[in-house]
Amino acid sequence: MILFRGDKIYNEYTKPYLYRCNGLRSKAFSGNQDPRNIERIGLLETIINHIKPKDSEGIIYYDATDFLSFSESRGKALEWCSDKNNVILKSANDYEETRYLFILTINTADIYTIGNGLFLYSYNCNPTLKQTDSNNFINRIALTPQLQNQICPICENKHKVHQIILVNTVEYLNHYPNHAGSKEAIENSIEDKEWLVLPYDYQDEFRSTRIPRADFWNVELFKGVEEERPNLNLI
Repeated sequence: MILFRGDKIYNEYTKPYLYRCNGLRSKAFSGNQDPRNIERIGLLETIINHIKPKDSEGIIYYDATDFLSFSESRGKALEWCSDKNNVILKSANDYEETRYLFILTINTADIYTIGNGLFLYSYNCNPTLKQTDSNNFINRIALTPQLQNQICPICENKHKVHQIILVNTVEYLNHYPNHAGSKEAIENSIEDKEWLVLPYDYQDEFRSTRIPRADFWNVELFKGVEEERPNLNLI
């Protein structure tokens, strides 16, 4: 299974430029929302509101969604990466990028079906992939060894106890064809060949909102023609 996600440096909801150290972050990371939205609202409602918000409450949830959107289609992900093909992309050097294509590569033999269109994947993170979010030479020399030598308190860098839930949105929603908003969400999902990914680590009784650095995902870096990378004052 290979899934693709397009994002851009200007997305202050997910802040993809922090991937080097923080991994992939959902909007819920800094969404100032109820961390138990899925438990409170329900999985079906949150999936629909992520794909095609039904009302003002749906829009509020979308702006702090627990899910990360991916697509089976590299082309569709690049379309989102490029503001629906309004930005011409070129490959970028490390720390010079403004656009991102995140790629998940998962052996289907390692995922477990837990419901209609719902799958569970367990993995260990890999801190040796971490880098500083800043290209500052001093920061990189001083901090990179510290980051890469960290021992994860959850998996100890070797036990497959981190988890994500993968949602085949079309398959899942097709089991609820008469639910309010399902039809429109299914149409969008078919168009985007969309999968949703839910970080599913629990810490202090709350679900995590990010996917840490791990071997099953990587990133291709791009820059929009004539775009200048903003000064982010990162560490």
